Amino acid sequence: VLDGLEAKEEGWFDEAKLIRSQQDVVNFITQHGGEYQLAANEDTDFIIGGRPEDPRVQNLRKSIEGVTAQMLNDGTKKGRHLRKIHDIGGVVKWTFLVSAVHRIQSESDGTTTEVPLMPRRNDFLVMSQFAEETLLREEDIYGLHLYLDTTMVDFKRAMMEVKKQQRRERYGEDYRGTPRLKKRSKTKSQQVDQSDEEMRGTSSWQIQMNELFDESEKGILQTPRMKFLNEGSNAFTSAHDQRCYLGNGMVLYPDIFPDNKFGFSRKKDTMKEDTTSRWNDVQPDFGQSEISSTLLLAKAMGAQASPHLHDGVTHILCDLKVETLEWSSRISVNAFQNIKRGGLLHQRLLQMDESNPLHITLVSPKWVQSQW
Repeated sequence: VLDGLEAKEEGWFDEAKLIRSQQDVVNFITQHGGEYQLAANEDTDFIIGGRPEDPRVQNLRKSIEGVTAQMLNDGTKKGRHLRKIHDIGGVVKWTFLVSAVHRIQSESDGTTTEVPLMPRRNDFLVMSQFAEETLLREEDIYGLHLYLDTTMVDFKRAMMEVKKQQRRERYGEDYRGTPRLKKRSKTKSQQVDQSDEEMRGTSSWQIQMNELFDESEKGILQTPRMKFLNEGSNAFTSAHDQRCYLGNGMVLYPDIFPDNKFGFSRKKDTMKEDTTSRWNDVQPDFGQSEISSTLLLAKAMGAQASPHLHDGVTHILCDLKVETLEWSSRISVNAFQNIKRGGLLHQRLLQMDESNPLHITLVSPKWVQSQW
């Protein structure tokens, strides 16, 4: 979210949102005079990663964080490779490339032939000790520049770093907020125990924000755009909306899965295991639909996206002929753009409503976009 806010403020958001895959990153590099390489070598300037949980990023993290001085001074091919990765500084986010190119194009006077690209602390997915020592010459340990003015986005990032440091001190130096399962000795049911802290690792950032920050801290980190994060938003004014909008904010189910496959109907069932793989079941023709793209916007505004239509869902993002509609057993399927899909969705809600009265609002992509 903070990367998105920074992109908006600096003017490279529109270019960044065009990048949706690894191939898009490769195309961006080559279009701006760079060279894409499959593996790091003597000529490599940066190692680009996607997300912290990506397997290749995790493997590089282990290599960088587990390296010793003896390993770096090893003259073997493996030792030279580790030294190169260490000297590069680690793995940077792909957004760094977009922001750097935009900055160069904005600041260039037309005569400069080469401008050094220097990632900042927040640009790294994995950072080596060498990069850390270099950055500390100009930034503090929270990423605030020692000599330049601090932006609001930088300050928010620093506040999050302070909180992360507190959690590391509390739960151990290896804590990063990533999923960790802790197995006890096997019982008859061979259950896997997950502590409250470990469950946070599989939670969305919205849930983690509500659990780990107090109200004053959330007030600092929250932006006016996060209208779906907490109850009392101006975007929800009716009594029905307020009933839907209790607890941790909007829980949004997108109608982008195959017909009549809505996932778990009870929220508690989704807490027993990692159910995020269900996002891989998105119907192909809905993967690039307006609903899918609007879902990303809703998440940036604080909504929790659920791949399951369960009893904890407060809103359903679907194709409607109107902007919003309070669901009830009496609504007509003619309100949906696709009557067949609307009918299946309505039947599912009727079944759920029999066991537990529902308070759900149907919203269209147009309505979500209007809240931005």
